Amino acid sequence: MENVTVYHGKITREIGEKLLSEVGKDGSYLLRDSETVPGVYCLCVLHNDIVYTYRVSQTTTGSWSAEAAPGVPKRMFRKVQNLICAYQKPGQGIATHLQHPVERKMRKMKEWRGKLRWRQQQHQAEATEWHNDRVWRWQQHQEATEWHNDRVWRWQQHQEATEWHNDRVWRWWQHQEAAEWHNDRVWRWWQHQEDATEWQGDIVWRWQQQHQEDTTEWQGDIVWRWQQQQHQETTEWQGDIVSGW
Repeated sequence: MENVTVYHGKITREIGEKLLSEVGKDGSYLLRDSETVPGVYCLCVLHNDIVYTYRVSQTTTGSWSAEAAPGVPKRMFRKVQNLICAYQKPGQGIATHLQHPVERKMRKMKEWRGKLRWRQQQHQAEATEWHNDRVWRWQQHQEATEWHNDRVWRWQQHQEATEWHNDRVWRWWQHQEAAEWHNDRVWRWWQHQEDATEWQGDIVWRWQQQHQEDTTEWQGDIVWRWQQQQHQETTEWQGDIVSGW
């Protein structure tokens, strides 16, 4: 049976009908194992969108026969291939003669195509997931880049603010130093003013003392000279008086 190309093995009735429906031609046929009777096969034939099933069995002598319509004598065949060839002719007691074999390789090809389609769908789904994952990762990267740029910008702003603050602090210290220098200069000027005032007062006092002493001495000398002159004149006058007397 494995050498028969239209034999599909242990497939269900639904799968067999589906394979025939996919061909969609009257006279399409295939062989499968019976689901209810072990060791019996089913010849499935499509006619007017209806699948007709005929049991094919092997006798103890090795002959093959197929069930036909009532009143049609049962025929015996040495090989299954001979049975199929006989039923390819019209008027053999089945719904329609066998015309379009649905071979196993076609089923396997359909299965392969189905698997290929499934794999393509899986691949498409995986590719879509991979693409979505890549898009998500790219978006995450973009967000991370934006966050990083924002952090860099904030750091630069902080650096600029720090530099501005340090510059302000430096200027304030310069101002403090200038204020201290100014205060020191003012203090020195006031010290100088006080020293100069004291020095001037001392000079004036010394000058006044010296001038007063000089004036007193000069006045005393003038008085003494006047007194000497008066005394001398008085003495001379008295001498003149005495001499005249």
